[in-house]
Amino acid sequence: MPTNKKTGTQGDRDRLLLSQGLLLHFFANLSLTADVEEPLYQAGLGRPHHRILFFAEHAPGITVSELLDAMHVSHQNLRLPMKKLVDGGYLVMKPGLDDRRQRQLFITAKGRKLVDALKAVQWERIGRAFVQAGPSAVDGFMKVHAALLDPKDTVWVERLMEH
Repeated sequence: MPTNKKTGTQGDRDRLLLSQGLLLHFFANLSLTADVEEPLYQAGLGRPHHRILFFAEHAPGITVSELLDAMHVSHQNLRLPMKKLVDGGYLVMKPGLDDRRQRQLFITAKGRKLVDALKAVQWERIGRAFVQAGPSAVDGFMKVHAALLDPKDTVWVERLMEH
C-alpha cells in the first residue's frame, strides 16, 4: 500500500491532518501568547499573572479554590503570582460572604486596564483571522474548540461567558 503524503492510505492522511491540526493549534497559541508578552513584561508580570487576571475579570468573586480547579494547578503554583497581583494593586482578595475562610478574587481598575489592553491585542489577531476565514470557518472553529474541551471545563466556559 502506498504511504507517501499524496497517495497514502486514509490512515496516513488522517495522521497527517491530525499532525497539521496540532501544529496549527500549537503555533496559534504561541502567537496569541507572544502578543501579550511585552505588555506583561513591562508590568513585571508573566503568563500565570495573565491567567489569574483573566479568570478574575470573567468571574468576579471567583474563590481561590475555584481558580485552582479552573486552571488545573495547585495552590503552590499560584500563591506567589496571586500575591504579586494583590501587592501590585491588580487584584483584591476578600473573605467570602458565606464562608469567611474562603478568599474571593476581584480585579481592580488597574487590573482591568491591563487586561483590556491585553485582550485588545489578542482580539485584533483573532478578529483578523475570523474575517479572513469567513463565517462558516468561524463556526467550525468554535465547534472544534468546544469539542476539544474536557467536560468539566465546559462548565467554566459557560460561567465565564456570562460576564
